[in-house]
Amino acid sequence: MVDAFVAPLAPFVDPGSLAFYKSAEYGYKLYAYTLAEHRELLLAKNWYEMLNYETQWLTRREIAEATYNAVENLAKSKHKVGLIDDEYYTAVIQSINLARQMKKAGVFNSKETLKEEELYPKKKTALSYLTPRLAWEIIKYKFTA
Repeated sequence: MVDAFVAPLAPFVDPGSLAFYKSAEYGYKLYAYTLAEHRELLLAKNWYEMLNYETQWLTRREIAEATYNAVENLAKSKHKVGLIDDEYYTAVIQSINLARQMKKAGVFNSKETLKEEELYPKKKTALSYLTPRLAWEIIKYKFTA
């Protein structure tokens, strides 16, 4: 089974990266440079206000709206093929709608529009892709390499 989720580069363009040190060359406008400034961003009311950047093409608010659109469309696709049930689909859509209205989404306990387990899968599912054929290929490769 293949699964996916959508998220912007969040919350920061990584300090120490080329995009951080040469932000204009990569199309970023940064809002924080020091540790104290980054810490202050983490206290923002809305998740997109935590972003330490916007781009020459999208403001932080537009990044949020693009993210909401992508999450909404992905949830519709997952619901259509049965990867998520009606209850979870409804909760995601309600959360997005509430977030768009700048209200706190009571459905989830964080600033996320998805449940934590979808963003951070449990370790026991990490090898769910391991089929008998794939296991055989790994064993065969190990002894022939």
